[in-house]
Amino acid sequence: MKKVVYEEIVNNDILIMSAAVADYRPTETSKSKLKKEEKIDNIKLTRQRIFCFLLKDSGKKVIGFGSETNDEENNAFKS
Repeated sequence: MKKVVYEEIVNNDILIMSAAVADYRPTETSKSKLKKEEKIDNIKLTRQRIFCFLLKDSGKKVIGFGSETNDEENNAFKS
């Protein structure tokens, strides 16, 4: 997705992005399915960096929004 955004933003003045699928991702991943016999007590998470790859000095207008489950109106105006 990052590659496509870079390719497309060149020919556009504005980028509008919808809510991220998740704010966090697993820190470590597995190349195969973890079997239930491999009991997992906890999973370490890392915060997703959704807009980090967009340059602030690009001259492009970037609009993004997130999905909230509570206090929607007040949370919508936080950056």
